[in-house]
This record gives sequence, C-alpha cells and structure tokens, in this order.
Amino acid sequence: MSLQDQFDSIFQRAQDAARTGGVTAHLRASGVLCYDIAGGVDLARGDELDEALEAPELAWFWESTRSGDATEDYEQYDLPRDRPLTAATGKNTLALARELQEIDEDGEQRYVVLFGADLPSSAGLSDPGKLREALGDFVRGDESPIQIVLSQTPDVGSLLIWLPQRPSAVAMRLLAGLKINLRQPAVTRDYNPADAYMLEAMYDLE
Repeated sequence: MSLQDQFDSIFQRAQDAARTGGVTAHLRASGVLCYDIAGGVDLARGDELDEALEAPELAWFWESTRSGDATEDYEQYDLPRDRPLTAATGKNTLALARELQEIDEDGEQRYVVLFGADLPSSAGLSDPGKLREALGDFVRGDESPIQIVLSQTPDVGSLLIWLPQRPSAVAMRLLAGLKINLRQPAVTRDYNPADAYMLEAMYDLE
C-alpha cells in the first residue's frame, strides 16, 4: 500500500468518526468484521479493565508502541517505547492500564493492541509467530483461539474492535460489560483489508 493510500484510508476513517459520533461497522460476507468506535472507550478505567482481564474464559495478550517521547508525568513509570507481545496477568495489569492512559509529548495516545483468546487454547500465544498464525485464521474466519481483538489507536479517544461473523458469548458479555453496543452502527462500510489500520495490513496477513 502506498503512503497516499494509507493517508486516504485514515482520512476517510476520521471523516466517518467526526460525522457520525457513533459506530462505523466495516462489514463483509466472510471473515472477521471491524467496528470503529468514535469517542472510544476508556479501557483503562479501574474496575472495568480488571473485570475484562479476569474473565475466566479468556486469556489476554497485548503489545504497544509510543510514537513520541514520554512526558514528564510518565517518565517515572519507565514504560518501554515498544512493548513486545506480553501475556496479561494480575501482576502487570497496572502497566497495561498506564500504557492505555499514556499521552506522549505530541499529544497522541499509545498504540495498544489487545488479543482475547480462548483460555484452554491459548497456550503458546505469547510467541509472536504462533499468535500471528492464530491471527491469520481469525481474520479469515477460520477456527482460531482468538475471540476478539481491541485496538487503541494514536487518535485520542479511538477504539477498533474485531469480531468473527458469529461472536462468542464471552466476547459479547465482555463488550456488554464495557457498555459497548455494536447492534446499530451509524455508518456501514465495506471491509477493506488493505486499509492501513486493519489487522491484515498491520500484520501483513494474507
């Protein structure tokens, strides 16, 4: 994808969010679906993050990156500029919350991707190669341990959610707990895997 194509897709996404103030659904006949939440959701908000990570049916993994320099407020936490794929546990929930909340010196929030996987099938997903393989199955609509993907983008207040055509009950309960309603999107668009912010483009998935 050219830089101009990447700019055009991101600009169109920003236009949709500004115009609707709601949910933009990227739909297709087969494969994973994507929902863009204008205004976002505060995933780092205390109890809600803890409850999501403690869902007994899901194992969570995340990775993140900060594009600008850390502010003085966050330098004290010594957060890595690039967080490698990490399994979320009770011992690092605070680090995850801080990464979700961090705003860099350029006024952009940290890019964070959260992968929710079926707990009994999640062994080995902390290995980037195995997670990428599972992610490829997930986006194609094949059987995969991954049940849901959440992405906080650098645009403050922006959240992307990927779900299979038939989401699992646990994924829908998670969204209900976060007070996210995807049933009546304000805008629907064709799912384009080449868009710069889609999983296929970000992870170079076929």
